[in-house]
Amino acid sequence: MDPRAAAPAGNLTVHAGGAVKEEEAEEVTGQIVSELGAMTAERRAKAAHAVAGVAATGMIGLRALLKMGVVSRLTRLLCDQSEDVRAAAAAALRNAGTRGGDAGYAAIVEADVMTPLLVALQQAGAELAAGDDRRDAAVELACLLLDLLWELCEC
Repeated sequence: MDPRAAAPAGNLTVHAGGAVKEEEAEEVTGQIVSELGAMTAERRAKAAHAVAGVAATGMIGLRALLKMGVVSRLTRLLCDQSEDVRAAAAAALRNAGTRGGDAGYAAIVEADVMTPLLVALQQAGAELAAGDDRRDAAVELACLLLDLLWELCEC
């Protein structure tokens, strides 16, 4: 599933001209943010994919997410035990930076993303060195993490 194409969770009402009310965006994004702390890896991954989708598709939802401190939650998920959660968090952070502009990158840097990002890269490197049957997934995760690092270096 391409996180850039992920649909945000919940239902947003699209008004005349394609506008979405900020209050509605905050309600839906609040639900997404709360799911980032879920007990199951599947729910955390789904929420991170939803963040990636919101970040990729619109500024109102992204502004609401940034206001709610989603970036610090996503940086913690870079060190999650689940590979799917780590990949979704990396994609969400990348989208928040690329679509959020200076505000998105500032939020990412302020959340001290480099420490968990480097830990996640080391973990991905260890998984690649193990050479088991999940090698393709480990390569994909490493590419997402390196893409995020590249985006941060360019800003």
